[in-house]
Amino acid sequence: MCDKDVVVFFRVPNIKGRLTNPRMIITAIRTISFNVIMNFLLFFKLILLKFFMISSYRKIFKLL
Repeated sequence: MCDKDVVVFFRVPNIKGRLTNPRMIITAIRTISFNVIMNFLLFFKLILLKFFMISSYRKIFKLL
């Protein structure tokens, strides 16, 4: 997940001018970390949804 963001960031043209500018580095790190956190939250939500679905299925089968 984070490797793709890093690759996208490093493919940006005029890389030396951007890397020497500290503000650009900070914004790049912020965007990368934000994307990683959002991906992790989505992944976590999917796991929780799957877990709840499995538990609800088990409850339904117990009721049957």
